[in-house]
Amino acid sequence: MIYHSKIDFWLLLVFIFVIGVSTYSAFTLLNKSNVQQVLIPLIISVVLGILFPLSALLCTYYKVTDDKLIIISSIFSWKIPIEDIRGLREEFILASSPALSMDRIVISYRHSEIAISPRDKEGFMNSIIQVSKEGTFNTGYESKSEPD
Repeated sequence: MIYHSKIDFWLLLVFIFVIGVSTYSAFTLLNKSNVQQVLIPLIISVVLGILFPLSALLCTYYKVTDDKLIIISSIFSWKIPIEDIRGLREEFILASSPALSMDRIVISYRHSEIAISPRDKEGFMNSIIQVSKEGTFNTGYESKSEPD
């Protein structure tokens, strides 16, 4: 199952601003008479200011398979075996992570942690619980799909 990242409105505005400024800079550089002098700044402006933010907005998602959690954020990816997951907890944190929202789920695995921000947090947590064979990790979360 694929879960797309929730996107905070303020972060969307920042990305739009960066993309706009970078696009303006690229067109300004292209209008220079000597393209050879501005080629490197032009490439940097396009890659860092346009392509990277766009790829983060369009390609940040989390895929739960039968045996692993795959986290994709732009050009970065993580593959976490389900059996390595030790805990899930909801948290509002500012740390850098493959998440486009501050409303996050922190996943403890092996000797590390990673924070993500799926739009459907409940569905994501239920998927992890369902594919976990042992169910021995601490979720700090009660599944709402189980019958009473």
